[in-house]
Amino acid sequence: MRLRDRIFSLAVFSFLIFSPLSSVVDFNSIGDSEYEYADEWPENLGPEKLEVKNLEAPPPWTCADVGGSKINLPVFDFDKCAPRTLTWTAGFNFASEDLTGTTYAINFYWKYLETADFVQVPAVWDPTGPGSAGFYKATATFTYLPGTADNTLCFYNVVARLVINGSQCLNADANILENALIWDDISNTNVGTHDTDHDPTSAGVEIGETVEVCRGDNSAVRLTDASTFNCNPPFETEPANQNQDSRWVQWVYGTAGSVTTGAGATEKIIINGVSYDWTDMPVYGTPTQQPGPGVTAPNAITDDIQMPTSAVVGETFTITMRSWNTCNPFSTNDDLSPPQGGANNVSQINGMGGAVGTEQAGLNAITGGVAYYANDVPIERTFDIVITAQPAPPTPNNNVVCNGDVLPDFSINAAGNQAV
Repeated sequence: MRLRDRIFSLAVFSFLIFSPLSSVVDFNSIGDSEYEYADEWPENLGPEKLEVKNLEAPPPWTCADVGGSKINLPVFDFDKCAPRTLTWTAGFNFASEDLTGTTYAINFYWKYLETADFVQVPAVWDPTGPGSAGFYKATATFTYLPGTADNTLCFYNVVARLVINGSQCLNADANILENALIWDDISNTNVGTHDTDHDPTSAGVEIGETVEVCRGDNSAVRLTDASTFNCNPPFETEPANQNQDSRWVQWVYGTAGSVTTGAGATEKIIINGVSYDWTDMPVYGTPTQQPGPGVTAPNAITDDIQMPTSAVVGETFTITMRSWNTCNPFSTNDDLSPPQGGANNVSQINGMGGAVGTEQAGLNAITGGVAYYANDVPIERTFDIVITAQPAPPTPNNNVVCNGDVLPDFSINAAGNQAV
């Protein structure tokens, strides 16, 4: 055996013992060496000095090497109400796995590049992903909570961004952008308002969250739903992001306060033409629904409410507006017939079943006089009718008019102010 062959055999033996199994020796470069004999071998270069290198590893990939294919799961168009938990798998395509020791990760930004709500997850190679090669992919989970503290918008741009060796990739192929709709119930004032107002075409004068009615006046008072439905203009102007699903309202009359009633016909609390004593309160109204889609503004209004002539100055009569939307549905069937029994029985809407009060006839036709439940808890808003004293009658101001003179304007004094 020639000296060169002996040296080559020794090099192979040394490689098998000392080199990592994952490495590959370029034996061709040894076989093609220009050195034939020992006296031609470079000084101090023994078999242990042979260079071990991986011939199969590609160069480190960069952001520009990302392919056009991406993993993007799940589809984001499903249940939209907070609390909403999203588990997102994102991945980016490369021609092959990087074996150079380069690190890959994915930044998940849940509220469009806000660092307060993002997480970085190490990415792993998946050769089975869609496309001709494979993907570096990662999975993350985030929960959008309800309420004003956490939920400030109706939708969020969510971003998955590739990171290579700690550097973020800003090119389009290395970023995935999605929209996450996050709706809430109507109590979240970041995305809507829940309000009740006095109907100005009815009796009384609105002062703050009350309507004042003079003692002895039994003219009809009405209240309206003055809410700005959440995730509708002006809070959300993009139609695709608006919550135009069903809304429900129930008015409950006389939920608090105290009003003196009597035996006379005008000494009763009259609601929708039906007379009640204070002991009949509260009176549970019939729920109404605005079926979606396409619901953008409220239309609920109370029945006519007439205060008794026997009511005393300072007494109050409270009306409660109960509201539901798709995030706290009155009925999971999206109608006015909520399923009953077991976990469906969330919030009783009538005065039966041990609760005090009286049902209106329309509600009784639905409930049959037994306890009846909505499938979720309503958001409530109250408004008071307050009995006030009648103002002092106006007093006339005398004018002296001489025969033949032009008649002056007549004037009166009302509550100390002159009116002409």
